[in-house]
Amino acid sequence: MSENTKIGNNEYNLLKAIGREADFLHETIDEYKRDAQNENRNDLVELWEKIKKDKQNHVIMLKEKLEEFYKQK
Repeated sequence: MSENTKIGNNEYNLLKAIGREADFLHETIDEYKRDAQNENRNDLVELWEKIKKDKQNHVIMLKEKLEEFYKQK
């Protein structure tokens, strides 16, 4: 494996964290929100919407850090 294809711990951690946040955003959050809507739990709908926005911000922060990481290489 060449140095260009080797993934270090920090790079791996950033990639893994982005993947986890993206999975939650694309596979889970809308289901949780629908469940809350089906039971007329507007408080939970609002909670899941807030968490969704937070997770979207996390993805942005992680992507920015990953871009910085690659610029430093």
